[in-house]
Amino acid sequence: MRSDPQPTRAERRSSRQIREDVNEELHFHLEMRAKELEAEGMDPAAARAEALRRFGDLDAARRQCFESDRGRERSLVRKEYLDEMAQDLSHGVRQLRARPLFTLAAVLTLAIGIGATTAIFGAADHVLFHPLPYRDVERVMTLWESDRATSETKKEVSPGNYLEWQKRSTSFEAMGLAEPTGYDLTGDRMPEPVSAWRVSEGYFEALGVSPILGRTFQPDAYRPGGPQVILISHGFWQRRFASDPAVVGRTIEIDGQPATIVGVLPADLEYPQRKDLWAPKHFRPDELADRRSSYMSVVARLKPGRSMAAAQAELDRVTAQLAAEFPRTNATLGIHVVPLEEQVLGPVRPALLVLLGAVVLMLLIACANIAGLLLARGAEREREFAVRSALGANHSRLTRQLLTESVLLAGIGGAFGIALAWWGTETLVALSPPWLPRVSSVALDGRVLGFGLAVTLASSLLFGLVPALRFSRPELVGSLGSGGRSTPTLARARLRAGLVVTEIALGLVLLVGAGLLVRSFGELLANDVGFAADHRASVQLFLWDGNPAPAQRIQRVEEITARFRALPGVEEVGLTTALPFHPSQIDAQGSLVIEGRPARGDERESQVFTTVASAEYFRVMGVPLRRGRAFGPRDRGETPRVALVNEALARRCFPGEDPIGKRVTIGVMSAPESRRSSASSATCARPRWTAILAPSCTSRSCSRRPAA
Repeated sequence: MRSDPQPTRAERRSSRQIREDVNEELHFHLEMRAKELEAEGMDPAAARAEALRRFGDLDAARRQCFESDRGRERSLVRKEYLDEMAQDLSHGVRQLRARPLFTLAAVLTLAIGIGATTAIFGAADHVLFHPLPYRDVERVMTLWESDRATSETKKEVSPGNYLEWQKRSTSFEAMGLAEPTGYDLTGDRMPEPVSAWRVSEGYFEALGVSPILGRTFQPDAYRPGGPQVILISHGFWQRRFASDPAVVGRTIEIDGQPATIVGVLPADLEYPQRKDLWAPKHFRPDELADRRSSYMSVVARLKPGRSMAAAQAELDRVTAQLAAEFPRTNATLGIHVVPLEEQVLGPVRPALLVLLGAVVLMLLIACANIAGLLLARGAEREREFAVRSALGANHSRLTRQLLTESVLLAGIGGAFGIALAWWGTETLVALSPPWLPRVSSVALDGRVLGFGLAVTLASSLLFGLVPALRFSRPELVGSLGSGGRSTPTLARARLRAGLVVTEIALGLVLLVGAGLLVRSFGELLANDVGFAADHRASVQLFLWDGNPAPAQRIQRVEEITARFRALPGVEEVGLTTALPFHPSQIDAQGSLVIEGRPARGDERESQVFTTVASAEYFRVMGVPLRRGRAFGPRDRGETPRVALVNEALARRCFPGEDPIGKRVTIGVMSAPESRRSSASSATCARPRWTAILAPSCTSRSCSRRPAA
């Protein structure tokens, strides 16, 4: 072939041009060979035929030459692009170093925007977008009691109703419940109180969870007198046993009794709530017919092919049956089916999506800010762009140079942003509220880092494209003729005004949202919750299993109270079964009957929540007494029963009357007892509920789980 000089960038050939050049080159060689044969005495036609025969496969040679030329062309183009990119990067670094204040402002702005967006996306991705760690989670349902009288749609379930649901429904292949409880770990180590769940047979099958070590409970474990076995959580396994793989089969002592560990549950098992131990549930005789005490969480697994609507319709029929058979307790009760995904993620999904939208707005504001800075900086460089254009740089070349500078700026800001996102993620996990699900799995994994990279590239285009398009076509006459000072054009003024309007609009939306959040937070802090929380500490105690007799429980409580009072700095100690806003409190629900009045047929009018408290509790919590007297030392044992009522109950049940001295009958998770109202209290543990406060007694409700 002919040896031509290397073409310049402007002479880069297309595939069609390469094919034409190859054909021309081959035709030239064939013509030269044919002329040589003619000079040797052959006629023209024979000479051309002989030239083709000696040349060989013409089509193969054409393809080979075409591929060779096209590869060479691509190599040249690639080399030139790489050289130009290196030049652009080098030039961009020099530009950033020449203006350190501009670089610092842009990098910090980008780092904050990219870091916040990446951190919040990481949280939303792990919490909302990763599938829940349960087998066929779309078939897992949570079942709740609903009450038409009180308009409650998701109440926890009573044991008696659960057993009827399980017996009468056919839509589920498995159903189980979890009951909150707690134990005291004893043995050769320091005693440690641990939170726990008692689960019924079918619970793990309904949830679709398998242990990472060992097995779940066998059927005989759910029978009274069965083996004492437990499952432990992943966190408890790490904390107490240092992730020992041989933990299965070991025995630990809970509440003074040995129990065998049969398995370790997965780390991401968080429903109904993260706890340390899981034990089999043994139904007591009094629980079999208990349809008032709602404190259990129920899950069920739909049969294959059965829809949630069909299951809800069947449970509605079960509801009607129970209402007819047990009108005193079930007349207004229903069953509400909620998919597990909605139950776990529903409450947090709007908040996380709003937060993600807010940080995206913040990133857009950051990009608008940097675009404005780049426009102002580009106006200073118009003479430079005009000179480069006059020397031969075309529109695409200048655009690529400006976009390269933007990508370089975004890359530096993105690197700092990823570091900020890592720190923000660690802080978010550490400060996250306990109700936020799956927060322990939030981390900067490859998916989140990929999102951070995509955000970095997108932001470089967002803030770099407009200045690049604007300054890649410089006005040569105005920029060079006036010494680099050009009068702003109408288009440039409109562009800057548009950026300012966009930035103000985005900032206004973000500012209004932030203002509403600050206002809500301020109102929350200023709201009087009805009790004092400063300089108070709570301790949860479990006294029932180790002290079965009432006298034992009373003696144990008095011993513990005396020990607490003897501690330096402790002024007073109070006892209650329901601390305000505590997740593991007992608010016993029962029917209220007022002496001298007929029993109310409306469940809403008769149902109240009862909390048990000692006389000192109100002084400890700073709960004011509106009228009457508080509990005294004589309000215990065989003395006449008394009770305090809150203002909500007084308004509802005694409108226009004085509630002090009235006699009512109420059960505290026990047989109903008559009590005389001794005062009206302003306790606000759960303001939307009407409540009665009873003095400390020896029933199961007030002795099982007091808090000091």
